[in-house]
Amino acid sequence: MTNEVIVEPGATITVAPFVPAPKAIDFEKIEALRKHMLLTVNSLVTVFGTTRVSYYNWLKGGKMRKATADHIRKVTRKLLTVMTQHGWPYDLVFVASQPERLKMLQDLIENLDKEPTSVIH
Repeated sequence: MTNEVIVEPGATITVAPFVPAPKAIDFEKIEALRKHMLLTVNSLVTVFGTTRVSYYNWLKGGKMRKATADHIRKVTRKLLTVMTQHGWPYDLVFVASQPERLKMLQDLIENLDKEPTSVIH
């Protein structure tokens, strides 16, 4: 058996572009982000829309579905935006209780979702 391909003369061959697989999510960095943002694991998993069991499994290197990984990446980008563009954690975050802190974060993320995205030409 060979890897040869027989092509009819005049046939068009379309080759799909190589798309590298996304890197695995580094949950040690997610954990550092969580601590920097002054969030508990419960608050972070609430923002991610997952469970503590799943989070700790991923932290230990456990597998996740592609759709879940895509969602975690999307939410993580929002958390980084909250930090960089909104100066999180700002003074009020330091003195807030954890439920208040989570509510503040959820409100900021909700507002990010409402902001129009700019298109670069």
